[in-house]
Amino acid sequence: MKWLFTLVTWIALAIAAAWFLDNSAMVSVFANGMQIDFSLNLLVIATLLGAWLILTIYRFRHRLGRMVREAKANRAQQAERDLMGLVMEALSLQLAGRHGRAQAIAQQAIERLADQSLPMQSTALVLAHWVCAESAQAMRQSEQVQHHLDAALAVTAKGSGVVAQEGVRLRSIRWALDNRDTPVARTRLVALPKAVSRRVQVWRSRLDLALLDDQPQQALEAVRTLNKHGVFAGDTSVSLQRSLAAQMLSTATDLGSLNATWKNLPETERAGYEVVLAWVGQRLALGDLPQAAEAQALMGHLQPLWDDFIYLSESQQLRFINAVVMLLPVLPQVWLGHFETAHQAHPEDGMLQFLVAKAYLQRELLGKAKVMLVSVTKSDLSASIKRQAWIALAELETAHDEPAAAEAAWRSAALV
Repeated sequence: MKWLFTLVTWIALAIAAAWFLDNSAMVSVFANGMQIDFSLNLLVIATLLGAWLILTIYRFRHRLGRMVREAKANRAQQAERDLMGLVMEALSLQLAGRHGRAQAIAQQAIERLADQSLPMQSTALVLAHWVCAESAQAMRQSEQVQHHLDAALAVTAKGSGVVAQEGVRLRSIRWALDNRDTPVARTRLVALPKAVSRRVQVWRSRLDLALLDDQPQQALEAVRTLNKHGVFAGDTSVSLQRSLAAQMLSTATDLGSLNATWKNLPETERAGYEVVLAWVGQRLALGDLPQAAEAQALMGHLQPLWDDFIYLSESQQLRFINAVVMLLPVLPQVWLGHFETAHQAHPEDGMLQFLVAKAYLQRELLGKAKVMLVSVTKSDLSASIKRQAWIALAELETAHDEPAAAEAAWRSAALV
């Protein structure tokens, strides 16, 4: 009603102006032989009123057009809100573990989005397909997973829709890893855009894939990269790096690759006991008995393990013993003294007894070796160590031509 009051005001002002102004001036208009006289004041007022009327009509038309556009935008926004509400509901159900219901709601959103043209349509469509694929993955519907994955990636997206597609690609790799389908996971990793392939989540997937494929070198590279991003807490990264480095060394097939791998390891990884044991053990397994100088160098790397021998795990102690026994023929006699001194300091330590017994056997001190082996069989060591001790005793008795004692030792080894 504002415009009506404005019109009345203008008319009142015009009448007042016409009343008080001088009406002596006239304007004559001649048309078809007729003369029409107008007061100048009236003509001026009529001109002003006409201009105001034209402006009012223009403003009314403009406002009407704006109202129409706003109505269309409101309808589009309402439709978009309804559809995004469906997508959000599907997401909530998916997070709550209600996969069947989430899949049904997301499918409704997909069907309705096919008939719409909305600003966020591509994003909503990708998310809806993702919910369907995620739910299908949870329910082991592999065909549905692939169908919705392909549909989500086939959407012509821009802006946030592209970001959503990147998220779907990353999730699809995790689905393949969860299914232990390494070929598919590798294919999806290779298909990632370059910018996405450098993200932390992708390196996590590379690590899991390398572990599944038993590829310690690729796994070690992934761990090193993740460590730069501060992904691991405490010493977890160092422990994992050393474990993978030890696995790499243990799988070397020749001395050249073994030594190259060892030299390329950083100092923090070389310092691990498992890494040193893997390197020395593989060196002795692949090559001939080293010369004295090389044997001394190897013992130099094993020295930290010897210093902490009583704190090593039984598995580490056994591997250390096996490596040292193989090196004993080219080691100085002083090492046997070191072993005997350690045994005297810890006479109840069964693994030290086993080490000294193996050293005595290597040096052909058979009487002393037998005493130590008998002690080992009575210790609280694991069955595998005791079995080795009984076997060594059986071989020792056989060498001494004691068949009955040898048979008893063999029987004890079988029963352990």
